[in-house]
Amino acid sequence: MATDSKGAFSGWSSPMTFIIAANSPPNTPSIPTGPVSGKVKTFYSYSTSATDPDGNQVKYTFDWGDGTKSVTNVVNSGKSASAYHKWTTFGTYQVRAMATDSKGASSGWSSPMNFTITAFTIAANSPLSTPSYHQITQLGRFGALKQAKNNKVKTTKMAGFIAMV
Repeated sequence: MATDSKGAFSGWSSPMTFIIAANSPPNTPSIPTGPVSGKVKTFYSYSTSATDPDGNQVKYTFDWGDGTKSVTNVVNSGKSASAYHKWTTFGTYQVRAMATDSKGASSGWSSPMNFTITAFTIAANSPLSTPSYHQITQLGRFGALKQAKNNKVKTTKMAGFIAMV
């Protein structure tokens, strides 16, 4: 009912029904897809997708397994999005994803995929021959590669993860 400035009023309007629906969270994203191994300080791309039961747009949070996370821009429900990451140390990391809809509801985390940073890569077709005077004794982080030949020691400065011979 309404009343104007001169005191005239109207009758009641027809009632209106409003339904306020709860916002459902997106479904759990697919396991991220991307490379399963690589080198330190190299960017790799991973993607995932999820649907939102309400049809809301979603964004994805990637947990890189090294204490850092990245968030994508929003995309339509069911569309995939990608993020890039580089790792700085050797090891195996579990990469997983979570979806958050445009109204703020979040899914659970996806199942993880493992990504391994290796110390070195040997090509499948490269020969694995080592001079007879070399004997690999330990694999670890060293600042130099020591080679012994005829009781002489030669030191070659190297960086990173190498084999001690």
